[in-house]
Amino acid sequence: MYALLRSLNPSQREAVTTTRGPLLVLAGAGTGKTGVITHRMAYLIATEAEPFEILALTFTNKAAREMKERFFGLAEGLRPSAELKKLTASTFHSFCVRVLRKHIEVLEYKRNFSIIAGSDQMALMKEVLSSCGINPTSAEAGKFLALISRAKNKGISHRQAGGSAGEGIARVWIRYEESLKARNALDFDDLLLRVLELLRDHEVIRADLRNEIRFILVDEYQDTNQLQFEIVQRLASDGSDVCVVGDDDQSIYSWRGAESSHILEFDQHFPGAKVVKLEQNYRCTPNILKAANHVIRNNARRHGKELWSAGESGEKLRLVSAISDQDEAEWVAADILRARESERIRWEDATVLYRANHLSRIFEQTFRQRQIPYRVVGGQEFYERREVKDVLAFLQVCHVPEDDVSLLRIINVPPRGVGKAAIETLLKRSKEEQRSVWKEIVEGSMDGMSSRSVTGLGAFKLLVDEYRQKFTENDAWSGTLKALLEDIGYLAEIKRPQSGHTARGHSVHRTFNNFFPYGPLLLLTPLQ
Repeated sequence: MYALLRSLNPSQREAVTTTRGPLLVLAGAGTGKTGVITHRMAYLIATEAEPFEILALTFTNKAAREMKERFFGLAEGLRPSAELKKLTASTFHSFCVRVLRKHIEVLEYKRNFSIIAGSDQMALMKEVLSSCGINPTSAEAGKFLALISRAKNKGISHRQAGGSAGEGIARVWIRYEESLKARNALDFDDLLLRVLELLRDHEVIRADLRNEIRFILVDEYQDTNQLQFEIVQRLASDGSDVCVVGDDDQSIYSWRGAESSHILEFDQHFPGAKVVKLEQNYRCTPNILKAANHVIRNNARRHGKELWSAGESGEKLRLVSAISDQDEAEWVAADILRARESERIRWEDATVLYRANHLSRIFEQTFRQRQIPYRVVGGQEFYERREVKDVLAFLQVCHVPEDDVSLLRIINVPPRGVGKAAIETLLKRSKEEQRSVWKEIVEGSMDGMSSRSVTGLGAFKLLVDEYRQKFTENDAWSGTLKALLEDIGYLAEIKRPQSGHTARGHSVHRTFNNFFPYGPLLLLTPLQ
């Protein structure tokens, strides 16, 4: 036990070893909060908990992976590896997916529900707007999705939409929910909202989860929205020990629904809560911390804490007052050139951080004028690329043809003559018959559809049946998928600029290196 705790300072040790009752760990920036969380999990395993009794929640997959890796490094040897893997350390959304896969049928969804996001969600909203007589532009679709998301994250369901969101949005929201339900699909906000419904309205399910989970840990608690807060509250039975870690001074996400009151009023929500402050900073010099403390103490609502460091004072801070974004970019460029001349730094030794992608433009323009080479890190996410989403949809349909969202994505990709009217007919009839679109294709009537659409649907059914069998018989999925894409002409289609897969006016670099275990399937080199 000493080996587990010896690397911790006194405040960290207190946070780790206080295992009973509600606990708020106020962790300033750079004070080792992730270490506290992972040491606490290992300490619980070593003293009183089974791994499956611990639930640790955070906000990003990266944070969840780091949490698991550090926990396994600390807990190795305390229990067999197979037992340690039963501990749940995940994002709120991943945890909710797990709960819904087990219990969602009581909400009249099937367990193989789809999760709709990104361009698929935007396309669905455009369909909804069109059916409501509203111009289905991307701007309108984005506006309605943002309004609905904001309301959902406050715990409001579509059944309450008329009074809470206004009559204008209520009609669209209700039609949107009906369209999701018809496809057996949820959006990301629904993952939280539906779990809250289960916890609120189904006592047996709530009791089962409470019996399973004894210890709850929440990272970045200042970023919780209303749904996440209520989920934690309802999961925490009288016998649960809740530990939340966060920093009210870093609560900057109110624009996406985060409620700083959750951390500021923790002792009111969980009476008798103990508070432990982590104030020793291991990341910054005292001069930086002194300036930060002077700025942040002006906040009207905050828990009082003062960050400090045992290190050397460090360089003094420079304060630059720029009168415009152009002036700021000019100063940054000049400072990089100065450091390169006087300190002989390499170009790659300089980094410019900014809050949003659109802010890069002025820096890029200035760097080009000053002949400073640069590289913008970021861009479109791999799994949001159209090609990757198409491939995933093909795989999903070959595995679960009843996944309406995936099926509708690729039913006419590449074009096989299945027109919009035929798809609308399939959706209408599947809703009337209360069965999936796939079942409608297999068992339903093709009356009223054009001969071209009937031929295309028949070819699509044969294709799916053939490759479902091939995927079952062949373990080398990479080769089977490549054969499927070649059979339907997808690889040839995607290489043609007119296919819509190549962004007009931009170079394109598409690769599936990380997608397939046997090397790249497809590589489109940048256009010269």
